[in-house]
Amino acid sequence: MVGREVAVTDKLSEVVASEAEEIASRAKAEWLSHYDFVAALCESPIERILLAALWGEALRQGVPGSSDSNEIYVWPDRAAAPEMRKWSTRAVREPYLIGFHLRCQVEIGNYRVDFLIHWFEPAYNIDLRVVIECDGHDYHERTKQQAARDKSRDRALQAAGFRVLRFTGSEIYRAPRTCAEQVITMVMKDVWRARGLDLD
Repeated sequence: MVGREVAVTDKLSEVVASEAEEIASRAKAEWLSHYDFVAALCESPIERILLAALWGEALRQGVPGSSDSNEIYVWPDRAAAPEMRKWSTRAVREPYLIGFHLRCQVEIGNYRVDFLIHWFEPAYNIDLRVVIECDGHDYHERTKQQAARDKSRDRALQAAGFRVLRFTGSEIYRAPRTCAEQVITMVMKDVWRARGLDLD
């Protein structure tokens, strides 16, 4: 009997490992397909690197919904995303708008930002909006005028209720996971605080 139990346990382990490998393979293929769709709208390789790192970090930190691309809603602004000002009124009719959303190349007023993380959760009165900018050398702070324009833009976005985070292209290239970890950790701390949990 013991030999049979060992054989069944071995078979169970084999089947579980095989199924896990199949699921992981399919999930990877789905993730890559979705990533390729969204990344095509990023304007630079540095943005594409940060997109992958942000998405991966959301999965690693267990952001609710991040394990399912249908729930995390990593999407390009110009393809399918609703306008920001419509989210609160549409969320009642379309509950998929509730939760974590990572969008790229988002138009906000007169500005287009590289990334926007929006966490909308009316039950806890959460409407967290974080702009992430990838500052490549070609477009940012190369001249005093560019630096002044970026700072003015940041102030305007902050006045409109957005938190603005900037990373240099060098920071992203050197340590994309570190940049993504800083962003996702900050977002999760803000969400938990809004839910009444103090993590400090």
